Amino acid sequence: MLIGIIVGISRLVWAIVCAVKAYDKGKSEVGWFFLGLLLGLLGFIILLCLPDEALVAYQDRVPRMLANNGQSAPQPQRSSVEEIKKLKELLDSGLITQSEFEAKKKKILGI
Repeated sequence: MLIGIIVGISRLVWAIVCAVKAYDKGKSEVGWFFLGLLLGLLGFIILLCLPDEALVAYQDRVPRMLANNGQSAPQPQRSSVEEIKKLKELLDSGLITQSEFEAKKKKILGI
């Protein structure tokens, strides 16, 4: 009986810790509360391995801003093949759409 109470309290503590850390990382507090309740310490470890949403959004936004504005610092010239490969990586990762990929590819190739 006592062990059951201790396990229950520790799960509740891990659920609260997961919810607080999820809030810090910009994730769903309620979802991570229940995952913490279900998984305990393992849920918290998984949450620690995930990137912060603000950092992901920033890393996603900066290349798009530079590509759209063209007002970035001068960068060394890359070959057309390298640029198209980079665009393909962005397409595969879902950061740009197929139509954006085709438009930028045509621009690079001068079509």
